[in-house]
Amino acid sequence: MPALSIAIHALFALGLAQGLFLALQLWRLRDRNRFGYSHLLLALAAFMAVMLEQWVIYADAWRAYPHVLRGTVWMPFLFGPGLWLFVVSLSRPRGRTTDALHYLPAAMAFAYFLPFLLQSGADKIAFVLGTHSIPLESSLFGLAKAASLLSYVIAIRWRLRRQPGFVDNPLTRRFAIVNDVFLMFLLALLGTFISEHLVGDLQIPSDVLAAVGFSLFIYAASLIAVAHWRDFALSLAPVAETEATPFEAAVDEAGPAPARDRLLDEDSTAKLYRHVCAEVRTRRLFREPGLKIDNLAAALQLPVHYLSYAINAGSGRNVQAWLNQLRVEDAMQALAGADADSVLAVGLAAGFNSKASFNRAFRAETGVSPSEFRARSKAQIAN
Repeated sequence: MPALSIAIHALFALGLAQGLFLALQLWRLRDRNRFGYSHLLLALAAFMAVMLEQWVIYADAWRAYPHVLRGTVWMPFLFGPGLWLFVVSLSRPRGRTTDALHYLPAAMAFAYFLPFLLQSGADKIAFVLGTHSIPLESSLFGLAKAASLLSYVIAIRWRLRRQPGFVDNPLTRRFAIVNDVFLMFLLALLGTFISEHLVGDLQIPSDVLAAVGFSLFIYAASLIAVAHWRDFALSLAPVAETEATPFEAAVDEAGPAPARDRLLDEDSTAKLYRHVCAEVRTRRLFREPGLKIDNLAAALQLPVHYLSYAINAGSGRNVQAWLNQLRVEDAMQALAGADADSVLAVGLAAGFNSKASFNRAFRAETGVSPSEFRARSKAQIAN
């Protein structure tokens, strides 16, 4: 087997393994921002499927697995929308119904090729063996997919460089660099595609080049997203505070329950509250961004209504306000340290999901901003 062929097989194997690893990482981190990471995960899955099909074809194993033929022909229309909506999520962390329109070309392409996809394996093999030149529909769809991806990559480049604080944000800055490199690759690939139609088959088919290049790009983008998830979370636009459950809201708004409505007596409530405080502080459960009462109750192995009641009765606060109080206390200790991290990093480490929510909660508890608190702490140490 020639060295070039071995290298390509190795790239396919390495790419699929790395893609699976990154997919698991993105799935694990999806709660950081479900909107952005879900679309990036969809694009990654499409890239992996395309690369798997091209690997089977390149290895000349398609006769044994005929159903891979054209199985992913419509999936390149998922690449651009998935990447675009990930970038959009950097400034708009909530999806909209109209976002689904980005996937309309993929749905139309899937519907067009569905009759072929439903054919038997023997019919698909006969189709390939009876085709001696590139079908017109393949050329048209190839151009459409190239135009779609080029348009999205150019739009992504434009949007990234218009992001506020672009120069100081390593996430958007590095993603923009990868995007620029990929744009040059797409232009070169388009030239290869045209040459293939004018000259004939090349040593390495453009489909294989596209699969490898696309995979390298999406893997680089995913690696950046995973490695810089802290910057990603801090770059999100402020979102509304987590809504309380109906039961929690009812308990919180009413304040401490009157004696006749109490779930526990005062002694039991006090003991439960002390236990909850000790567990949450010791295990630092409050550091989980967007922590909801259901998840907290599961971690403490307590019924939700008892947990909500104990926190409300013991602290006089609702659950989210109580968690924010613990986060602020944790942040105050970090900010008072001589070698503390940046203010933003401290806020994220304490469990806040945005700069705005950190500043708002910190000022509500202390009357000053985190930066002012740090400055005062440094002044006291100096004196």
